[in-house]
Amino acid sequence: MFSLMKHPFYFFMVLPLMLIVSSCTKADISFSDNTNTSDPDIVYYDNFPVTLSTWKTDSFITSGHSVMTAGYHRDPVFGNAEAACYTELSLPSENPLQGQNVLFDSLVIVLEPKGYYGDTTLPAHFIVNKLTERIRNTDDENNNYYNTRSFGYESQVAGERSVVIRPGKDTAVTIRLQDVLGLDLFQKLKTNAPEIRDQSAFTRYLNGFRIGVDTNLTRTLYYFNITSDSLIMRLCYRLNGTVYQEKTLDFRINPLKQFNYMKFGLGSTALSVFSQKKELKESSSTAHHSFLHSNLGTYIKMNFPTLLSLKELHPYIRILKAELVIRPTPGTYSYPYHLPSALNIYTTDESNYPVAIVTDGTGQSALNGNLYIDKLYGTDTRYSYEVTSFIKKIISEGVFSKSALLLVPPSLISEGSLDRLVINDQDLNNGIQLKLYVLGL
Repeated sequence: MFSLMKHPFYFFMVLPLMLIVSSCTKADISFSDNTNTSDPDIVYYDNFPVTLSTWKTDSFITSGHSVMTAGYHRDPVFGNAEAACYTELSLPSENPLQGQNVLFDSLVIVLEPKGYYGDTTLPAHFIVNKLTERIRNTDDENNNYYNTRSFGYESQVAGERSVVIRPGKDTAVTIRLQDVLGLDLFQKLKTNAPEIRDQSAFTRYLNGFRIGVDTNLTRTLYYFNITSDSLIMRLCYRLNGTVYQEKTLDFRINPLKQFNYMKFGLGSTALSVFSQKKELKESSSTAHHSFLHSNLGTYIKMNFPTLLSLKELHPYIRILKAELVIRPTPGTYSYPYHLPSALNIYTTDESNYPVAIVTDGTGQSALNGNLYIDKLYGTDTRYSYEVTSFIKKIISEGVFSKSALLLVPPSLISEGSLDRLVINDQDLNNGIQLKLYVLGL
């Protein structure tokens, strides 16, 4: 029989291999919140340090989207928000009124409700004004318009209406324009006047409209649908014969010349530390909170500055699991507000802009936070993200890593719907939490 003791050369060759195999054999671990594992080399960190910041952009493009926004809302957390939409109209391809025996009825603006931000039990007072200048950039080829952009309009109101919009029930909101405006357009169509013979002439005749609200009478922001064939203005008339026939002529939106103006007043809120420029503010300067608001243009940035300190504890470390838990600040999402049903996370760097969306373990689906709502006590409502790969990436990048995470609504920055969230940093209760399982040798 072969004996290692009789062959010392083989004995000293095999012994190190036996030791290596023995040291690398670990017990199976169930990755739960339980810190008791059968492997003494595994350390569980229940609340590893995370630093929070709020990144705020200066402006963002609101043209070329599928929504118009108009309204006013006072948010106790984010301040006052005012919105108005600017639009140019497209001339219909045909003029059915030319040479006809017709009677004028009305000229109306037509809006299709999509969503809202605020208390819809209160009425909104919409105001329509004619523009005094064309919607144009200095470069005629540039059709990008930002939320801070505006154009001149007449002080005289072209049309107005107070209305309560019932979400999910009202499919259209109409605002009657002044008859003097409607009759003038009606007569030009009847006589086929030069002002309505082509789009260029029509735009010089009617630059477009600004649709806003009376900020003293309105408490809600409203979002209205735009599709490729959405009408914005309708001329109602009747054929004058033995029997009246009601007819309409629709003027549609010029999608290249429509955008939404949005203005925010941060007042005495924690966000008042921001200027009109692009800025990143640590949570310590914003009352130990961080803020996400898709209309305002704020994201939540998450850094992990002490991760590399793990290497000081062990010559070799391996991140086995990392879970990020985000709990909304209590009291910030009660009616008329609500939590976003999904929130994505992106990698970012010193630019603070989204770089790449973080996906699940398969690399196929974007992480959405798996929102859990604690309906019993309300204290454990949370989003959770498995970010093991990202934490490993920071470890591998070393001291020169600029990588961080950005909490982002699926629509990114948008004036077309609202995603709104406030979270606490780790200096407050219910703060952001990073759970780590680390293998250290």
